[in-house]
Amino acid sequence: MPENYEAKPFTYLNDSNKIFTKEQNEELENLLIKLEKEGKKIVIITSSSKEKPNKQWSVDDNRFTNLTNRGIMITFDKTLKNIGIGIAMDTKNIFLESTRKKIIENIIIPEFENGNYYNGINKGIEEILKHWK
Repeated sequence: MPENYEAKPFTYLNDSNKIFTKEQNEELENLLIKLEKEGKKIVIITSSSKEKPNKQWSVDDNRFTNLTNRGIMITFDKTLKNIGIGIAMDTKNIFLESTRKKIIENIIIPEFENGNYYNGINKGIEEILKHWK
């Protein structure tokens, strides 16, 4: 192993934009861990509008789960210029583009516009779970 190698623990929430409080980070991480145990993998990434998600972040990543190609990735930044719900192969028939667009526009963005990022993500996850049976 190279000397400069730094092991990083896997997390379901990468809040590089520091949008959530420590408590909110912990609550979201615990929720996402619980959901994966139920067979539903969701990864959340916050970033600046200038940066793109790291290619290492993938809902198809099999290192930490026995699920293959099953999951959802929510990415966003505070400016609301870059918000998306990405899907893995096995969820593409569950979450059509029109469904993802409705969740973003009708549930997540209204909360974000009021500065309620945590509520927007929580409500978005709740709506996603209604469709993910």
